[in-house]
This record gives sequence, C-alpha cells and structure tokens, in this order.
Amino acid sequence: MVLTDAIILSAQSQGEDRLVSLSEASRILGIDRPSIANWVRYGWLTVKATGKRNAKLISLKQVSKLAEIHKQRGYHRGSRLIPRKQEHLFLTEE
Repeated sequence: MVLTDAIILSAQSQGEDRLVSLSEASRILGIDRPSIANWVRYGWLTVKATGKRNAKLISLKQVSKLAEIHKQRGYHRGSRLIPRKQEHLFLTEE
C-alpha cells in the first residue's frame, strides 16, 4: 500500500468521499478495471463527473461497497455480482 492509498482509506473511514477514476479505483481496491466499468454500465455506479481526457469519475465510497460484495462472493466468470431484480437490496444509499 502506498502512502496516498493510506490517506484515501483514512479519509474514507472518517466518512469523507472522494471522486476517483475507474483506473484509480481499480488500483486502490484491487479489482480489475473491466469489472468496475461493467458496474457503471449496469447502473450500479453512477458517474459523478468527468476528469482529464474524459475519464469517468466515480465515488470511492460507492465503489468500495461493491468491491466488498465482490470480494465476499468471489468472481465467477459469467455470473452477476448482484442478481437481477435484487439491486435495491444491495445499492441503497446511506
């Protein structure tokens, strides 16, 4: 873990949120970028803004919740992280 990652995780634990690119979220959370891009495509993550070179910026707090589910369930090619018609159970805003 790099010092910047420790700062981000510290800020996140204090309830602060930060906008990060898909690649940055992938690097911080250890999830492959295509999975995060799929979560955006499915509507599980919302793009909050665009950054340099039209990079999609997403909420670190929101993607962390999905990353936690992803790590708990494991990855199985061809299976959905959240079953259809059950998104509301997993994606409620706090």
